[in-house]
Amino acid sequence: MGRAFTEEEKIKIKTILLDKGRALFARKGLKNTSVEELTRVSGISLGSFYAFYDSKEELFFDILEAEEKKISETIEKQLFSFEMTRENFKKILLKIIDLITGNPLLVMLMNVKAYQGLISKISEDKYQRHLNQEYLFTEKVISRFLENKGMRNVRPDILSSLLHALFLLQLHKDEIGNKVFPDMFELLIDALSDTLVTNGSKNLNEKKD
Repeated sequence: MGRAFTEEEKIKIKTILLDKGRALFARKGLKNTSVEELTRVSGISLGSFYAFYDSKEELFFDILEAEEKKISETIEKQLFSFEMTRENFKKILLKIIDLITGNPLLVMLMNVKAYQGLISKISEDKYQRHLNQEYLFTEKVISRFLENKGMRNVRPDILSSLLHALFLLQLHKDEIGNKVFPDMFELLIDALSDTLVTNGSKNLNEKKD
C-alpha cells in the first residue's frame, strides 16, 4: 500500500496530471494515449496515477470539464457585453463556434463513437452532474438571447436545436467541401442572424438595381 499524500502533494500531482494530460490528449487523442505515457510525462508512478483516477478516461473527463468551464466563462462575458443587433448576434455565434471547434479535445467528442467510449468509463453520477451543468449553461445562453427585445419570439428548444445543428455541421466539412464550406457557413449564419434578430442592418442586404 502506497503512502498517503499530503494535501499539498495532492494538489501538485493533480495539477501536473491535468496540464500534461491535456497536452498529450490534444496531440495524440484519447484512444492513442496510454496511462503509462501519462505517468511518464507527469513524472509520477502508476500507483500514484491510480490513487487519483481509475482510468485515463476519468482524467480526460476532468480536463474536458476544465476546458468547457473556461469556454463558458468567455462566452458569458461576451453575452453580457454587447447590444443585440443582427451583426453582433452573428459575431457571438461565430465566437461560440470558434471556441468549441478550435479546441482539439472538444472536437474529438463530436465523434459519436469517441463520445460513447468516453462516457462508458465514467460513473453515472459524474456524467449526470456534467449533463446538468451543460443544461444549465445552455439554458442561460438561450435565456440571454431570448430576453433581449431585439430577438424574435422563438421557442427555447428550437433555438437550442439550431445552435446544436451549427456545431454538427462542422463535422461534415469534408463532405460539403472544404473550399466552399467557410462561405456557405457564413451565409447560413447571416441568414439566421437576419431572421432571428430584428435590430440593426441585415447582414444580407439585397443589391439595388
